[in-house]
Amino acid sequence: MIDAEDVLTLIGVLERRRLSYWIAGGWGVDALLGRITRDHHDLDLHIDLSELEDVVSLLAGLGYSRTIGQPPVRIEMTHPSGKVVDLHPLRIASDGSGSGPMVDGGTWLIPSDGLNSQGIIKGTTVSCVSVAEQIRDHCEFAPRDSDREAMELLSESFGFDLPSPFAEPGG
Repeated sequence: MIDAEDVLTLIGVLERRRLSYWIAGGWGVDALLGRITRDHHDLDLHIDLSELEDVVSLLAGLGYSRTIGQPPVRIEMTHPSGKVVDLHPLRIASDGSGSGPMVDGGTWLIPSDGLNSQGIIKGTTVSCVSVAEQIRDHCEFAPRDSDREAMELLSESFGFDLPSPFAEPGG
């Protein structure tokens, strides 16, 4: 598990080194909500592809090692304590949008407004993907119970109708 203090420590190191990041996944949902809703297995971070090696080196210096390597699609790094950081590199365009390769050969596109949100973790402001991007991300794979709960919380907090597959009966 990776807790709020772990997240804030990592984000603090990234910010001190002036490295770009956007929290996504479960921690991204919690940041947007401004409260911790559950335990988290990992920390999903979109990072600037041009800073990938700097981020990997930084994490290695903190004791993390690569456990899954699919660069430039994804790199998962695990600390001996079991904390996991899942890096998702994006090529950042001059307009602030991002694009990243997908395992299937496609390209993931995030508009600039998807990368300009802020959230709160334990009173600290952090960069994260937008609510709209969280919704889109969560619709790209078969939802787990935690994904269903996250979408329901975002829907209640930000006033949008649940998208398919979350709005379907039994979904």
